[in-house]
Amino acid sequence: TTATASAKGIAELATASEVQAGTDTTRIVTPDTLASRSVHATIDVSDTNFASNLYAEVRHNLGTEDVIVQCFDSSTKETVYADVARTTKDGTASTNYCLISFGRAPSNDIEVMVTSIKGSTSATVAYA
Repeated sequence: TTATASAKGIAELATASEVQAGTDTTRIVTPDTLASRSVHATIDVSDTNFASNLYAEVRHNLGTEDVIVQCFDSSTKETVYADVARTTKDGTASTNYCLISFGRAPSNDIEVMVTSIKGSTSATVAYA
């Protein structure tokens, strides 16, 4: 018998690519495959290219522009605010890259967390 939300049964585990797609309703997600929806990078503020340009291109390879990007200081662990574009460094729209730009050079390295929300439920927006 196939497992359902209300009945025990046989189930199939989702692959990392199925979890990243966020559309499969028949397979089960494991902690390992759920982790494939997030990536982490560190911006080295002492890098000469970063120091002269004040931006870093993060290749997340999540295949979607529907990502949440958060930055924090490696030393103080405080949230850092930066401009985030879902583009490559040449300004081309991308589903696999984010461009993180700063108005001034941060004092410490910056941790960047990127999480895919591809396949999330859409919400209704009200303006009045």
